[in-house]
Amino acid sequence: MKWPSVILSFDTEDFVTPQSDDALAFLVSELNRCDIPGCFALVGDKARALVERGRRDIIEALADHEIDYHSNDHHFFPPLATTIEPMDWEQGAAWALQHEARGVGDIEAILGRRPVAWIKTDSHWTTQSLHAFRVLGMGVYAARHFARQDLRPYWYMNMLCLPYAWMFDRFIAEDGSPEQVLARAVAQFEASADAAGEGGVIVYGTHPCMWVCQTFYDLHNIKRRGQPPAKGKWRPAPLLDEQRIRRNRRFWSLFLDYLQGTGCELLTYADMSARHASGAMQWLTQKQLGTLARGAIARFASSAVGGRSYSCAEILGALGWALARFEEGGLPGRIPVRSPLGPVETPRAMTEPLNVCARAVVGAARKASAYIDEYGRLPSGIDVGGHHFPPAQLLRAAAEAYLSILDTGKACGATLTPGPDCPEDAELLEGASIGSYALPKDYRPERLLEQGRLQSWTLREG
Repeated sequence: MKWPSVILSFDTEDFVTPQSDDALAFLVSELNRCDIPGCFALVGDKARALVERGRRDIIEALADHEIDYHSNDHHFFPPLATTIEPMDWEQGAAWALQHEARGVGDIEAILGRRPVAWIKTDSHWTTQSLHAFRVLGMGVYAARHFARQDLRPYWYMNMLCLPYAWMFDRFIAEDGSPEQVLARAVAQFEASADAAGEGGVIVYGTHPCMWVCQTFYDLHNIKRRGQPPAKGKWRPAPLLDEQRIRRNRRFWSLFLDYLQGTGCELLTYADMSARHASGAMQWLTQKQLGTLARGAIARFASSAVGGRSYSCAEILGALGWALARFEEGGLPGRIPVRSPLGPVETPRAMTEPLNVCARAVVGAARKASAYIDEYGRLPSGIDVGGHHFPPAQLLRAAAEAYLSILDTGKACGATLTPGPDCPEDAELLEGASIGSYALPKDYRPERLLEQGRLQSWTLREG
């Protein structure tokens, strides 16, 4: 069999059950025995609890493994979504940055390394928190909230996004001997490996606490959804019996021995980030931008040229920059690739076609480029000469104007027509949800999900 590469990822979160520390210690010790790298995404509360309980042994055992991030407090104190939703986008992003900076700082101080990746907690995410994690230095987003059955990596909001293929938790929850559990896990592993193929990457996740606990610590403590108790009132989760814990440990040892025997490449999120990194700032030639412009006219979707994919936000940003320089005196020979976020407010829909002159198109592109420079994101619309340009219509008009300049030396006008406000890439976000036991059962996060849809402008293949 042609083996894909594998990442082993650990959602390390239970800060109230001391025995979950022992489970973590065993999982790490077996990785160390086999010289296999693990990616440990810690909640800030968990890292602080290790210090409070004097578990220096675990902190030292993690020295050879990657440290990642699982939020400051698992988004419980207070719940993330309901806290951010009433705020405007800038306020929400600022709140998330301030709140999560403590967790990142404490983990760096305790473990000696800054987290590489953000691992989603439950289905609890917002565009504001994703932006905050990127600002805090995390370039990878795992257990992503979209395209969870698609094993391919994608870029979203300038983070390399990977799904969890499956969780070890499902196997250790089943009855059977260590060998029987291993057989089921191996069958699933080989099916996933066959689907991913050689050159693919599969992420396998687990919660260390579930190797010793009957249930998650949050399910044990939150008796009514949306009403987590005060942090000081949380109690340890009930434990599995010793026989079951020994069975789980034996299974883990057997699985790691099997994994070693496959010869598959074992990676970390940092390895994936390095493989997909663009390095220094990217530049496009006039011809390359022309290729992207033609692609934008043919299909409202991300596109690729020169071995790299480009989001619709990046394409509009490059076209805006080029047309602004053309307006100043000449089309540049090289165009920088900026990676703005998408708009944070739903663009105003067009109801009928609108003819605009070349001067208006170039002026709108220039204003959009200046907006990107100032805010780091696309505008939800640009007004020029009494005309309103939604970003989708501006992308096509700017592409037509740029190609006209390449062909004739002059920009052309355009007819703006009603159409979708987000690229076809938004299909990847269908089925996205926001949910957690920290949120009320009847919570409907339409505003946050709409903000997530608007960031489909940033989607592109990895």
